[in-house]
Amino acid sequence: MLWGGLLLALVAAYSNHFQNSFHFDDVHAVVNNPAIRTLANIPQFFSDAKTFSNDPANQSYRPLVTTSLAIDYALGGGLTPLWFHISTFLWFVGQILLMYALYLYVLERTSPSPLNRWIAWFAVALYGLHPVSAETVNYIIQRGDLYVALGIVAGLVIYAWRPEWRRYGIYLIPPLAGMFAKPTGVAFALFLLLYILLIDRKSSPAGRPAEIRQAPKRKSGQRQQPIVVAPAHDGKQVTESIASCLLRSMPAFILGAVFSCLERVMTPSTFVSTTMKSFDYWITQPYVALRYFRSFFLPLHLNLDTDLHAFHSIANVAVLSGFAFCALLIAAAVLASRHREWRPAAFGLWWFLIGLVPTSLFPLDEVENDHRMFLPFIGLSLAVVWTAVLLAHRMGESRSRAWATIGLLLLGAFAWGTHSRNEVWRTEETLWRDDIQKSPLNARGHYGLAVALATDPGKFEEAMSEYRAALRIKPDYVGARTNLGVILAHLPGRLPEAITEYEAGLRLTPNSPELHNNLGAALLNVPGRLSEAIWHDEAALRIKPDFTEARFNLAEAHRKLGLSLSDGAERLPEAISHYKTALRLNPNSAELHTDLANAWLRIPNHLTDAISEYQTAVEIIPNSAEAHTNLGNALSRVAGRAPDAISQYETALRIKPELMEAHYNLGLLLYHMPGRTAEAMAQFEAALRIKPDPRLRQMIDQLTSRSRQPGNRTD
Repeated sequence: MLWGGLLLALVAAYSNHFQNSFHFDDVHAVVNNPAIRTLANIPQFFSDAKTFSNDPANQSYRPLVTTSLAIDYALGGGLTPLWFHISTFLWFVGQILLMYALYLYVLERTSPSPLNRWIAWFAVALYGLHPVSAETVNYIIQRGDLYVALGIVAGLVIYAWRPEWRRYGIYLIPPLAGMFAKPTGVAFALFLLLYILLIDRKSSPAGRPAEIRQAPKRKSGQRQQPIVVAPAHDGKQVTESIASCLLRSMPAFILGAVFSCLERVMTPSTFVSTTMKSFDYWITQPYVALRYFRSFFLPLHLNLDTDLHAFHSIANVAVLSGFAFCALLIAAAVLASRHREWRPAAFGLWWFLIGLVPTSLFPLDEVENDHRMFLPFIGLSLAVVWTAVLLAHRMGESRSRAWATIGLLLLGAFAWGTHSRNEVWRTEETLWRDDIQKSPLNARGHYGLAVALATDPGKFEEAMSEYRAALRIKPDYVGARTNLGVILAHLPGRLPEAITEYEAGLRLTPNSPELHNNLGAALLNVPGRLSEAIWHDEAALRIKPDFTEARFNLAEAHRKLGLSLSDGAERLPEAISHYKTALRLNPNSAELHTDLANAWLRIPNHLTDAISEYQTAVEIIPNSAEAHTNLGNALSRVAGRAPDAISQYETALRIKPELMEAHYNLGLLLYHMPGRTAEAMAQFEAALRIKPDPRLRQMIDQLTSRSRQPGNRTD
């Protein structure tokens, strides 16, 4: 009944999260990651960390996460969030069950009681329904934190409940899997050592030192042997030494060290963990720990991306308060460790501190994240609940119902908080609106909201407002300038503003291929600036040779320059040169082949070249009626190729019967062929029905009149 109630509570709390969309880092690691789209890539995930993300700066070694994403993609038949969320939620429930086994064992080893099952249940319920867990459960790519927590807890449960398996190292398998999900899994060795020292430390009876007595004297020449008397038991216990405990945990330390070496080798050189100074990051972490601790009791400020920045000096109230908090927490953990009944609390406090070690020692790009609390709160939940139990016990059993009521109300409040937090994670817009509400000075939060809003043309003005808010906080935010320029470029009359933003961005990052490309594309539409557009497109390709969009933009620039030069016959050779350059960049453009063909038509003795280009255009887009018409027009000018021209016109009209030009030109061609005047007239009439132009009517009447003159055949 207890477990049924907890499962129902978990399902109810998370019932509104299964359709939530992909977010933030999910874009580069899931949505735009082609590697997860086939299960055949699974072996490659373990040998090539580049398969983790399509963003080189985020390519880290997490093959188990990528494998799970590929499986979810296959099960869902594509990027269906439901399957990804079901997978994460099921593993989360499995972690809750294993946490109960661990909590129960810790409580039974230290303070055996029939109530321990209830206490362990409440502790895991508190953790499972806590709003902090919602980020890890909702944030698909951060399931790595869940796998790490699951692996560490499973390893300790196996070590605790199956001591006979220790010699085979089976307890090391789950944490090893966790390491393949995220490098923070190497912390398992510290958790194991903590468990051995506080919960599984061996003790044996102690006695007085052994007495050595002399044996009775023997005959002369015989050697006298001493008699050793066994020590008498005096009721004391000898505790296993720290060195011995460390030796027992040594396999885990060795495993962690080996995996760390593997992870370092496998991580691509393009991966960037942070750009901030390590010292600034380190002195900020104690204060971050204080904020995490506060969030356990008051989870009111949870958000995706904080506006807390790293501190630069120890002479700071926040820094000093953080160090003071950590010192007090360590002192409390040490003090609790000395009393057996308080050891579950000590175990939980030390767990909280150890859980913060990986993200505190190794600088990351953000000083804090909600999902980093997922592992530490496993220990803090036990510590808080056990402390409350001991305090309640000292207040007397008469208040047990009141404590139980308070506990259930707390679980209900946390479940409601989790349900509400899921609503925040519904879309990118709801997520980033929540973020800037709680962190108004977070430039990336304003940027994220702007990106979400920019997908809706009706919200362009609000998106631009958010980009500008990001730039007020961080004037050198190149991404915000770039995207602001993109929106402005799409709005009527705002192109000059877009160009200004692109140019400002290039002053900050002159080697940005995206900015060069965007500026080149914008200048394409400014009279007299085509040469500048070409320069910027070429710059983008020099920096990023495989930049397809820049290649197409450069081709378009040469095409437009060619069109501008085609106005006068004397500059047609220059125009043709630009068309050819454009075709080298974009050889599959039927439009470019047509432009080149049109230019060849205007130069004497180049009709064959024109026909060749028109034929290529038809091969590229065989269903284009216009392309067939152009080819027919060129063929009709070659003696003896009228049948081929007629065939092209007929093909064009099958594709697009309302194409007036094809009807008219076909009529002209048929009119000059013996015995086909009636067919020609039918084509003229069809053209006239499509376009009732008086001039066309007059021309057809003249042709009809001429066909009826003596000596002309009318069929």
